[in-house]
Amino acid sequence: MAKKRQPSVPSVTLDQTEQDEAQKLAARAARRAERRARASAGRSALREGMTGNRRDERSRGVDHTKVREMLANPTKEVSAEDLQREYGHVLDDIRNMLLLAAGLLVLMVILGNII
Repeated sequence: MAKKRQPSVPSVTLDQTEQDEAQKLAARAARRAERRARASAGRSALREGMTGNRRDERSRGVDHTKVREMLANPTKEVSAEDLQREYGHVLDDIRNMLLLAAGLLVLMVILGNII
């Protein structure tokens, strides 16, 4: 019987810079694989904690009766005083921005008349 001839594989020699580049690429690929593994593990953990498949819920559209029921029966009552206490700084900031904008507008008009 004839002897099977094994294909010859050319030996490839890499110089030091090519070896360094190959090692860097291998390290980068390993880090990328780790990140992907961590990300997919995190997503699966999140999926396990979900009570239902939210993607299916979104694709079906909005259930108006459910929205009406949720609006009619809020889960937390918030008084106007609570909102004022929590978000009072927002109104102050908006007032300050309006005063600044008005002042800059007046300044632009004055400078426009002078120049």
